[in-house]
Amino acid sequence: HIVLSQERAREIFKLKETHGFSSDHGASVALAKKYHVSPKAIRDIWSGRSWLEATYDLWKIDERPQKRKMGRPKGKKDAQPRKIKAEDELEFPSHDVLGAFPQSNFSTATPPDSNLPPILTSNQYL
Repeated sequence: HIVLSQERAREIFKLKETHGFSSDHGASVALAKKYHVSPKAIRDIWSGRSWLEATYDLWKIDERPQKRKMGRPKGKKDAQPRKIKAEDELEFPSHDVLGAFPQSNFSTATPPDSNLPPILTSNQYL
């Protein structure tokens, strides 16, 4: 796994205008092999999604993307922090799990070690 340097990112950005391919997608695939990164990494450099700080001065002034803040934007759900439920507030089903099944289809087998709980088995296979 190779990590790009600022110099490499700038080099890749400059190739956007001069790559000579008919499409950016084809160029990104070819350049990805050359630089040992994914085609998406190449396209992200070209779109300003990544390495914007390193390539900002190379952009045409009218085409420069805005510098973005990290993380997701503040929203309605971020107004109040999430509350962590205490152990006694956790919700568990109030019904008996075995009560949801007909008793005729299941039975319990006692494990060899009597300290273990019974094992639920189906009568259909006994």
